[in-house]
Amino acid sequence: MGPAGPPGPAGAAVLTARSSGSVATSINDVARFTALVLGNGTTSIRDPRTNPPWHGVMSVPGYPGDVTQVALDSDATNLYVTVLNATGMVSHTTCLVRPTPGTLSNPAWPRNCGAFTDLTPPN
Repeated sequence: MGPAGPPGPAGAAVLTARSSGSVATSINDVARFTALVLGNGTTSIRDPRTNPPWHGVMSVPGYPGDVTQVALDSDATNLYVTVLNATGMVSHTTCLVRPTPGTLSNPAWPRNCGAFTDLTPPN
């Protein structure tokens, strides 16, 4: 057997969920919402009633960045989004989902969400 050849070119970058990433689902009387934290720390919410259905919430004021986990809850009018980032910061926002974002008086995603609020417990 001869010597090893030179290394080949690098493969294409693939965005994957990291082990600390997460997915969450919440169902209310109007839709099934899904939230996904991707490997780069971004958080997206799926609203099946909108086109496109996926919406990043990183531009919402107070978004903590480097998010690793997400949780959802909902009622007939609002979607409650809670995130945890890599430094342990817990933040929460409320998004108006009824009427459908982008219709009537409700702004389109993510402007239908209020600012993230820091809920991190004290040490």
